[in-house]
Formats: sequence, C-alpha cells, structure tokens
Amino acid sequence: VTSAKIADGTIATADIADSAVTAVKTSGVGGDLSFGGDTFGADKVIGANDAYALSFETNNAVGLKIDSAGHVTKPLQSTFMAQQTGALTVANTHTLFSTNTTERWDTNSDYNNSGTFTAPVTGKYMISVNVLFESISSNDVFESRIVSSNRSYAMSRNSRGHASDASYVYNGASVIADLDASDTVYVMHGSSTTASVHVSGNWSFWSIYLLG
Repeated sequence: VTSAKIADGTIATADIADSAVTAVKTSGVGGDLSFGGDTFGADKVIGANDAYALSFETNNAVGLKIDSAGHVTKPLQSTFMAQQTGALTVANTHTLFSTNTTERWDTNSDYNNSGTFTAPVTGKYMISVNVLFESISSNDVFESRIVSSNRSYAMSRNSRGHASDASYVYNGASVIADLDASDTVYVMHGSSTTASVHVSGNWSFWSIYLLG
C-alpha cells in the first residue's frame, strides 16, 4: 500500500511492503500525512480532538508524551542528579562528587556515580552545580570548575574571608553547555587548599539535563 484516500472514516490496518504510506482525508478537516516525508505548503495538525494523551514511541517505549492538558514530557530524556551524602575531602584538581554520593535519578544511565557524566548524543545540556566546603582555615581562593571535553566553566571565585561564615566557602554555577556524543563532564576542585565537602544533599549536589 502506497496511499489511501479516506472519505470520512479510519484506516484500521495498512500492510506496507517497502515504501511510504500517504493518508489523505477528503472531507472534514483536510490535509495529508506522509510517513516518507512530504511538502505540505501549509500548517498541519496532528493530534486528538478528545481528552486523551498523544504519545510518540521509539524502540517500544514512549519517548515523548503530550497529555490532555498540553503538558509535554520526555520520559527517556537523559538526565541525572547526585548529592553529597557522605564524607569527601578533595585536594587541588581532584574530582568532586567522586565518592559517598547518593544518586537521586539517572535516566538512560549516563552517570557513573563516581563523578563523571558521559553525553549520549550531541546537543545542548543544562549543568547545575552546588558545593559547600566546610572547616576552612585559610583565606585561599576557591574556584571550582565544570570540566567537559569541549571546554571548562569556572564558578564564582570565593574565599573564606568573603564568606558570611568564616569556616564555610560556597561554589555554584549553572551553564548550558554544548557537548558531543561521548563527551565527558565532571566537577573539579580548584584551590591550593585541601578541603572537605559539607555532608548535606541540600547544599552539595549537581545535575545535568539534555535540553535537545
């Protein structure tokens, strides 16, 4: 079957050998839909007129869903979040979130739970980091960095002398980063002072979400 014209009904089943199928409705709301690609020449509408969700599947799983209220979710979209819930001490250039963390979620299993995320596809990724260092006894400057295969992103420079509590130093940043497939991302501690990360998932955490 290469094409089917519909008066005012529905094609229940169409067996396709090895070519595109085109469905054309000749009355009511007009238009056509070609699964092999087409030139419409005007805006088209695909969807339901009743109060049911519209889902798109790939590999037998829903990749995109639009519910009856218009909310769009992508259940398979790559994303993770990890929190520092146990002791971690880092020296200069050491990887943060490398141990004693709790993984809150990891859709698509792209995070290794040891501080490194690997991009599954080329795209733009939202990266957010929050780190609170504790028991700081010097005025050395802290400058943690988000390090990716393409480039690095420095966080706000902060020192014990400028912190509201002299024993704590905070580093945090959010960035939309361009990553290629198989690029890696981690967070690096940047300071000549060896420091302990405050053990609290509320203060020390990081996450990544594939925007598209």
